[in-house]
Amino acid sequence: EGEIYSMYTVIQPDMGLESLIQFSGTRDNHVQWIQLLNALDHQPDLPGWPLITPIKVQMLKCQKCSLEFSSPINYRRHVRIHRRSWKVNKEFHNLRGLLAEFWDKCSLEERKQVISFDDVVLKRTPGSSIINALASMLTEPGIWAFPQVYMKAGSKLMDIIQSSIPITSIVSQDLFSILDDASEGTFLCGGAAEFVQNYIFDGEAANSLELKNLVASTCFLFELQLVKAWVADKDAEALRCEKLLVEEEEAARKRQAKLVEKRRQKKIRQKELKVKEQ
Repeated sequence: EGEIYSMYTVIQPDMGLESLIQFSGTRDNHVQWIQLLNALDHQPDLPGWPLITPIKVQMLKCQKCSLEFSSPINYRRHVRIHRRSWKVNKEFHNLRGLLAEFWDKCSLEERKQVISFDDVVLKRTPGSSIINALASMLTEPGIWAFPQVYMKAGSKLMDIIQSSIPITSIVSQDLFSILDDASEGTFLCGGAAEFVQNYIFDGEAANSLELKNLVASTCFLFELQLVKAWVADKDAEALRCEKLLVEEEEAARKRQAKLVEKRRQKKIRQKELKVKEQ
């Protein structure tokens, strides 16, 4: 009643699914929809199945390699790699390795900064608006129209952002696997998010708040924040190294000055000694 519901509001018991999965809770719990989606996916021969199978979203097919994408944002990013040189693969793996190393050494506070989207804007759209829209989308049965892997990744990203799971327990391998699925294999492809943002989000097809783009947009925001934090860490490290270098140079200058003064005093003493001996 009210905000409390069960799977029977979605599937009628007379379809033979009453023993498949049962739960109740508020509409804020997107995990339950994902669980139901998983259960339905493993029951293709149940009576009434065609009646509850949703219409799938129209996929975008790459004309160069035949890969398909549910999000125009992910599609546009993928297409970009066909226009770049063979160095992309090397650049991709180098950056991925550096970001993985950075994430694994991040403290709790540093990770919280990465998943904070309050001050992030994606082509005039506040990051918080995208996150709120995805959270709302994940409570609706319409998510069944999208590929499961894509929506599961969106759900996992939301769990991380909302701290539903301990963020300190997430290693880079698991995080990047989620980002790979949410980006449909385009995470870090064609260059870091900051450098491809204008190209990817150019035009109406790249509306970050469109339902089919919400998971991709959230993934893109995550990548932006992750790369930004990594760059800031590298800048801070460079400043520390520069400071150490300046300090070492100053110490060397002082040592040299002391040595020169010591030699000067020695010459003075030698000169005074010669004068006394005469």
